Amino acid sequence: MKIEGVDLTPGPFSPGKGGLDSRVSGNDGRGGPHPPAPSPPGGEGEQSHSRRRYLGRGTGAACCAPPTRTAPAPVVVGVLVMLALFVVGCEVGETSAAVERPAFAVDRPFERGPLTVHVRLNKDTITIAEQVRLVVVTALQEGYTLDEPQFGQQLGGWSIGDYTSAPASLGDQGRHVTTREYELHPFLSGSYEIPALTFRVRAHAGRSDDAAPDSFTLTTEPIPVEVTSLLDDQRRELTVGPIKSVVGLPSSARTWLWMAAGGAVLALGTLGALYVRQRRQRPAEALRSTAHELASVKLARLVERKLVERGEVKAFYREVSQILRQYIEDRFALHAPERTTEEFLREAGRSAVFTTAQADTLGDFLAHCDQVKFAELTPTPAEAQRTFDTARAFIERTKTEERQVVVEAAA
Repeated sequence: MKIEGVDLTPGPFSPGKGGLDSRVSGNDGRGGPHPPAPSPPGGEGEQSHSRRRYLGRGTGAACCAPPTRTAPAPVVVGVLVMLALFVVGCEVGETSAAVERPAFAVDRPFERGPLTVHVRLNKDTITIAEQVRLVVVTALQEGYTLDEPQFGQQLGGWSIGDYTSAPASLGDQGRHVTTREYELHPFLSGSYEIPALTFRVRAHAGRSDDAAPDSFTLTTEPIPVEVTSLLDDQRRELTVGPIKSVVGLPSSARTWLWMAAGGAVLALGTLGALYVRQRRQRPAEALRSTAHELASVKLARLVERKLVERGEVKAFYREVSQILRQYIEDRFALHAPERTTEEFLREAGRSAVFTTAQADTLGDFLAHCDQVKFAELTPTPAEAQRTFDTARAFIERTKTEERQVVVEAAA
């Protein structure tokens, strides 16, 4: 066998039975001493015969080849394995070092004494349908206690939709690093800002660093964020055309006959579908959701339909008004969808479920929608956007997790 050009085949000069070592030590390979080789009496033939006779006392293997230096196989294999592991480890290290952290549109560092704070935003410009991811990273030296700001459910003009906190870790220079992430939702379009955050630091008793103050505060700077409308500047110039006249019904007997036949086919198809559904119906479990989650889904679908962009402003106002009325019924148990605005506001005043500000906002919203639907008022795209933003803001300010409604039945 050969590895990398090294001959590992046992030969007469290799350690082992009948080789050179056995002859030097006086052993013939069979466990006993052998007599010394006789001196050649002279002549080439005699010497060759004597050499063959003497070497034949071993294993009988040919030993006329020149000596070959051998290397133990386990040593060579071990060296190759260690070299392969070293190369793989270097590649893994380079790959790990090449992994980049997620990019942030805003990354503001603030430092004072033993405390360093990073305020990061994934975006500084969003639409009314998007969210901002706020990441606050603090690094504090050992020997101090940090009191971080508490936000609750709102942060300035933002609504906090989600919050996560990563486990504390040990950073550079032995600092304790904490990371907190917030998902922020805007109420309306316009100019927002991440407000200044105040961190309070208190020193432990008996710390070794006497140069740093016993207690202090670090306040970050506000960070502006722009929230844009879903309607761009070009759509503000859209106008709604006049309402077309009423189209009369067809009067021919043949047309009425086709309409009756179509109605009969539709009725039969509906009955057949109901019959099949009842045959396949199984016990179902009702799906439940909160009123504000259901209303938010409906508002998102309304935006996707782009009614204002297509000039269907009246349909847009009818839909957004119905969504808010249904939310009020699901959230406050007030029968808003089937009643007129006056009847609904009268019942809401008697029930006292709204604050004065909420009742005024709701009354203005419904009155504006009624003017568009029934009084031929033609709103601008900007007014339509404000109406949409008002409905969404009202839902965000009055939402609760306690009351849930049945969405649909799942088999």
